[in-house]
Amino acid sequence: MKRYVLTRVADFLFAIEADLVLEILEMPWLSRWPGSPDAVLGMVDYRGNPSPVLDLSKRMGGPASKPVLSSQLLFFRSAQGAAALLVDDSSDLVELEDRAHHPFQPGSHPGLLDRAAPFVKELVTVGDQVALILDARRLIDFRLDPPADAESSPPFAHFTPEQRAILGERARTLAHKPEDATARRTLNVVVLRLGQERFALDVTAIAELIRSAPVTPLPGGPSHLLGLIYHRGGLMRLVDIRQQLGLPIPGPELAEVVVLNGEGMLTGIGVDAIESVVSLAPDDFQPHSSGDGNLPSLGSLSFQGSWLTLLDLERLQVRES
Repeated sequence: MKRYVLTRVADFLFAIEADLVLEILEMPWLSRWPGSPDAVLGMVDYRGNPSPVLDLSKRMGGPASKPVLSSQLLFFRSAQGAAALLVDDSSDLVELEDRAHHPFQPGSHPGLLDRAAPFVKELVTVGDQVALILDARRLIDFRLDPPADAESSPPFAHFTPEQRAILGERARTLAHKPEDATARRTLNVVVLRLGQERFALDVTAIAELIRSAPVTPLPGGPSHLLGLIYHRGGLMRLVDIRQQLGLPIPGPELAEVVVLNGEGMLTGIGVDAIESVVSLAPDDFQPHSSGDGNLPSLGSLSFQGSWLTLLDLERLQVRES
């Protein structure tokens, strides 16, 4: 089994090995690097190190992307250090068997330009979709020469002053380097939304992230069990945790599913949206005090200027008993 983060650019679905992914963050302010290849949108200070940001569409031979405030950067490890891809969306984490992988032959994927072929390792089937597995290390196999001068020309001429201020603040936050990064263990979490509230789950408890499917109710089942859904040739229990979290339940429709690791029948938690997969420092975590004993959580996480509740799956008791 191999784990991938899925990302979408225009009409194409790409996959990158999860072990290479560092963080997925909202677009910060970028600086131009004079003389860099066309596919390099700019540079950003990533945790104290200059990192190139690639326009994945342009790198794959397509049209140039036009960043917006909600654009995402997927940071990954490369032979030259950390780098990032500008993508439309990167929220799906999947675990796939070897039989889901297929050889890639140039010209076999309709609409994919020949220029993209060197960066595709193979194909992988994800449900009824086909994703292109990126060779992340080859994406930045060019050399970045030192800038000709110190002048920065940001690629954000279409942004308003207010939006530029937001981008600048994101860049300042991103540039912060922990005092002892090597001695600190990051916490990798999936950020999800239920109604107007955002929560987090430890990524080690998660097998994959998928879109929801038609649900078959089970009469007489517990109130949090929505029913069964068909998944990868078998059945999976779909549960609703809104009641346990004290949230309103306007209806049973939940757009996405967090599939949990575990033995026995698969269990999935229905959510309104899966927003991102991020790595957070231990300093961002605050355990709950003894006065929070009725709350099914491990504590709170500081994320993008607000606090997320880190859910405790054991206390939620959503897995099959």
